Amino acid sequence: MKEIILNPSQLNLIKSKLISRDHKRLFAIARYTGQNIRAICNLKVLNLYNEQGVLMTHIKFSGLISGVHFFPIHEPLKNELMIYSLENFVYEDWLFPSSVKKEKPIVPATFDKCLKTASKKAELEHLYVSSKMIRDAFIYELYKSGMSINNIKEILGITSIPEILTRISPEIIDFRGALQNIFG
Repeated sequence: MKEIILNPSQLNLIKSKLISRDHKRLFAIARYTGQNIRAICNLKVLNLYNEQGVLMTHIKFSGLISGVHFFPIHEPLKNELMIYSLENFVYEDWLFPSSVKKEKPIVPATFDKCLKTASKKAELEHLYVSSKMIRDAFIYELYKSGMSINNIKEILGITSIPEILTRISPEIIDFRGALQNIFG
């Protein structure tokens, strides 16, 4: 089966069909950081905002295999986060609180259900959209722009080759690796 990579217009369409401000904010963080959805769901307000509610320059992801990881808040992400600003936030709370289990964050499966609903409204249900596909689109764009696999791993705070790259074109990975060994 051919691997499907969501393009920017598909991502925009899906985002436009999300209803909740929290889900739109979560989508933006996933789209512009490529981080694991579980790590995003487990963000606390203080991982993005200071005690005065001002957006910081980096997102602090913790609980990843590689430990604590800081990801810069670049312009597209900053613009999205400004649109979906926090309302009535308490800085020690979860950024994405569960509406079902008080004192807990949203679970990735809940966000995936929202993505499924949004993709159906966007008439993209045939793509079987998931949070992993948002991450894959980010990774693919980095790779397509010429970023090395090692740099992608460092940026995302991961230790192995992103799975999407091995599914898309293993020949290109081997070829680039060989060129890097020869000329790098």
